[in-house]
Amino acid sequence: MPGFQNIGGDLFSNPTLQEIPIESVYRPPKGYEWRVIKDPTRSMDDPGLFYGRLFRIFDIHIYPGEKSTWPDGIVFQSIKTGEKLAYIQGKLQKA
Repeated sequence: MPGFQNIGGDLFSNPTLQEIPIESVYRPPKGYEWRVIKDPTRSMDDPGLFYGRLFRIFDIHIYPGEKSTWPDGIVFQSIKTGEKLAYIQGKLQKA
């Protein structure tokens, strides 16, 4: 393949894309702006179920009468504002 170089196995790399930071290439889908920054399911080298993933506020918020399915101690941070939200004793609170 012209313009590509083999870097092992079936992986190919375009030399011109290597110069662009990944943050400038990847854009999360609209509304996915809450990143998990503390995941109580993490242990040692295991990243856990949620750490680093993005969610919508719709996914995080629970409505009256619903039971929380998020683990206690999970912390979300807005990638736009820096605001933090945490689940403590089954309730969503500002962290």
